[in-house]
Amino acid sequence: MQKVITPLFLPVLFWTGGIVFANFIHLPIVVFFFAIPVIFTLAFVWKSIRYFLILLLFFLLACLNFNAKELNKNYAINKLVTRFPHFTQPIKGMIISEVKSSNGKYYFNLELQELKNTKINGNIRFYTKSDSLKYGDIISCVANIIEIPKVSNPNGFDQRKYLNSKNIYAFGFSKNQCKIIDNQANKIKKTIISIRKNIRNRITNRCGKYSGFIRAILIAERDELEQEQDILRDAGLSHLLAVSGLHVAIISLIIYALLNSIFPGRFLSRIFTILVLILYAAICNFTPSVSRAVIMISLFFVSKLLNRKTDIINILAISLFIITFINPNEIFSIGLQMSFMAVFTLALFIPKIKLIPLPENNKLLAFSIHLVNSTILIMLSSAILSIFLAPLTIYNFNQFNLNGIFANIIGIPIIGVVLSLALIVIFIPNVWGLLEIYQSSLYFVLDIFFAWSKFSAKFIFLWDFVSFRIWQVLLIYIALFILFSPKIKTKIRLLSIFLIILTIFGNRPNPQFKVTFFDCGLGDLILIEDNENRTILIDSGPPDNFRKSALPYLKENMIPDLDYVIITHAHSDHFGGLEDAINNLNVKNIFLTDEFMTRRIWENFEQLLTDENTKIITVTDTFSIKFPDYKLQFLHPDKEYYSENINNLSIVTKLELDGFSFLFTGDAEQEAEEHLIQKYSEFIDVDVLKIGHHGSKTASSEDFIKVVSPEFGIISTATKNKFDFPHEETLEKYQFLQDNLMITGKEGAIQFVKHENFWEITTFKTKRRIIRK
Repeated sequence: MQKVITPLFLPVLFWTGGIVFANFIHLPIVVFFFAIPVIFTLAFVWKSIRYFLILLLFFLLACLNFNAKELNKNYAINKLVTRFPHFTQPIKGMIISEVKSSNGKYYFNLELQELKNTKINGNIRFYTKSDSLKYGDIISCVANIIEIPKVSNPNGFDQRKYLNSKNIYAFGFSKNQCKIIDNQANKIKKTIISIRKNIRNRITNRCGKYSGFIRAILIAERDELEQEQDILRDAGLSHLLAVSGLHVAIISLIIYALLNSIFPGRFLSRIFTILVLILYAAICNFTPSVSRAVIMISLFFVSKLLNRKTDIINILAISLFIITFINPNEIFSIGLQMSFMAVFTLALFIPKIKLIPLPENNKLLAFSIHLVNSTILIMLSSAILSIFLAPLTIYNFNQFNLNGIFANIIGIPIIGVVLSLALIVIFIPNVWGLLEIYQSSLYFVLDIFFAWSKFSAKFIFLWDFVSFRIWQVLLIYIALFILFSPKIKTKIRLLSIFLIILTIFGNRPNPQFKVTFFDCGLGDLILIEDNENRTILIDSGPPDNFRKSALPYLKENMIPDLDYVIITHAHSDHFGGLEDAINNLNVKNIFLTDEFMTRRIWENFEQLLTDENTKIITVTDTFSIKFPDYKLQFLHPDKEYYSENINNLSIVTKLELDGFSFLFTGDAEQEAEEHLIQKYSEFIDVDVLKIGHHGSKTASSEDFIKVVSPEFGIISTATKNKFDFPHEETLEKYQFLQDNLMITGKEGAIQFVKHENFWEITTFKTKRRIIRK
C-alpha cells in the first residue's frame, strides 16, 4: 500500500475534525483570538512538537471558519419565522436561482430585501403562479411566509436542516400576482443558468423517455427518477446516478481530446479543459461529488502543467479542504462522504491489486488478458468499495448491498458508452440523419443498461432493514483500515475482525412495548410494537406517505415484518400506503371489512399479494386476539350493524396492556359511536382515544366522550387541510384534556412507550415528554 501519511492528509483530517467538533460544541470567539496566535508562535519556536501544533492550528481554524459561517447565517428572516411560524405580509426580493415549474406552479430561491417596507435579509424558497419570471428579477407581492417544518416523525428526513445548509430559511407563497420591479442579474450566473436550461431542453427534446435519466447523469437533476432510483439501488448501481468521478473523467477526456485536435501542444488544451470543467461544475450547481471530481482532475492537469509528480491522496485532501472551506456544512453531506470515502479507498487499495501481465508478442492473447484484467479490476474495486462504503450506506440508508460487485462488471462500461452517446445526441447538428442514428444507438444501449439493472436487482446479495449507530460506524472504519493495512500482525488482524463482528452485533436494543401515531398528514397511520417483536399496523396513511413517515422508522429499527395490518375502511387516507407496505415489508395478516373487499381498488391489492403466507381476514363480527401480555379486541363493526356511510363501517379496535388501554376508531362517526355505546359501553372506557374522523364535527358526540372518558386524545390530521380538520366544535368538546389533546400535524408523531412502572409519551416535533405512572 502506498504511504498514507502524505503531507496534506493529516492537516485536512484535523480540519474536518474541527468542523465536526464546532458543529456540536460552540466555543466562545475569544478562545480563538487567544489560542490561534499563541499556537502559531509556539510552532515557530518549539520544533519538537511543531507538527502537532500545526495540526492543532488546522483544527482551531476549522472551528473558527465554521463559527464565522454560522454567524453570517444569522438572518432576520430566520429569527422572524422562529417567533411567528406563519404570517402574511407584502414582500420585496430578488430571484437568485433558476425559475423552475412543477404542476402549474413556479418555484425559485428568493433573496428578501423588504418586508412591509422594512429592510430584511435572508433567503426563502418561493412558490407562485406568476409566469414570465426569471433569474435576477426583483419582485414584490403579498406573500404567506411559513417556517420550514421540523422533523415530525422518528428517523424522518430533516428538511429544515437540509434547506438551511443551502441557506434557505423559510417557505413563501404569493397571494397575488408578482410585480417585476427591475432585473439585476449577475451576468456570469445568468449565462450559466441559460446554458443549463438549453442543455435541459436539448435532453428533453432529444432523449425521449430516458430524458430524466440523462439529466441525472449529465447535469445532476434527479427529480424524475423515483422508479429508476429504486431499481438501481437494489442492483447496487445507484452510484452511477450521481455525477461524480467516472462521469467527470469521461467528459474531461472527451473535452481534452477535442481541444487537443484544435490547439497545438497540450498547454492550452489543459488550461481550457480546466475552465470547461469549472463551467460544468457550475452547471451542476457545484454538487459535492461534481466539485470533488472537478477539483481533483483540475489539480491533476495543473500538476502536469507544472511538471510536478501527482499524489492522489494529496489532491483528494486539497479538494476536501477547498469544498469545506467554502461551505463547512458540506462535510455532513451524504454525497460528499460517500464520494470522498470511495476515492480514498480506491487510492489506497487498488494499486495493490496484481493483474495478469500482458504478453508482448501475441496481440490476441494480450487483448483477452486485458479483458480479464478489466473484469478482475472492476469486481475487486466493487467489492472493496462495497465493504468500505457499507458502514455509511447502513447508517444513512439502512441497506447493505453486494449486488454491485457483479452488476458493475457490465454497468460501468455501459454507462461510459451512454455518457459518450448522450453528449453526441445533445450537441450533434440535426443533419444528414445523424441525430436519428445516434438516438437509436443511445436508446438501444440504455435498453440494455436497464434490462441489466433489473436483472441485477434480483440478485440475493441485498440486505434491507439493517441499522448502525454512529459509534458503530467509527469503530468499523477503524477496524477495516487496520485489517487492510500492510505489515499488520495476524493477531491484530484477527482482533480487528473480532471487533467488526462485535460491533455489528452490538447495541441491539431490547424490544419495548410502543404505540406510535405517525404524522402522515390527513390520514391515520399507527404502529404497535410489543416485547416479543410482534408488530400491528392500524391503517397505512394517505398515498405516497408511508415511505416518508413509517418506513424510515421501520428500517432504522430493523422491523422487516408486519404481523398484523388492520385497514379500518376503504378511504385512501387510511389504505393509501398499503401498496408500499406490501412491496417493502413481509405482511403476514391483513384485516379488512367485507365492504372493502367489494371495492375495485381491492383487485389491485390482490395482484400485489402474491406471497401465499399473507392471510386475508374479513372482519364481520367482534372477536379478540390474545397475546401473553395484552389483548387486541375488534369491537366494530359487528354482525348486527350496517351503514350506508363507509366511515361508520370503520374497524374499531381496543388495545389493553397492564390496565392501560387505547381505542382506535378509524373514521367512525356519531352513528357508529352510538352503536358502540349501546352494545359495548363497558369496553370503551379507555386511557387513550384516537379521536374519530380526524377531529371532524361528525364524530365525537358528547355521550361518546363521556363514556370513553379518555386521559389522552390523539387527532391524526394535518393542521392545514381542505376539510379544515380538526373542527373547532370538536376541539371545544375535548378542552378538558388540555395539553393531553394532541394533533399529529402540530405535535408530530406521538409515541407511547411502556416502561416497567410508567408510560413515557414523546412528541417528535414539539419535543414534549410526558410521564404517566
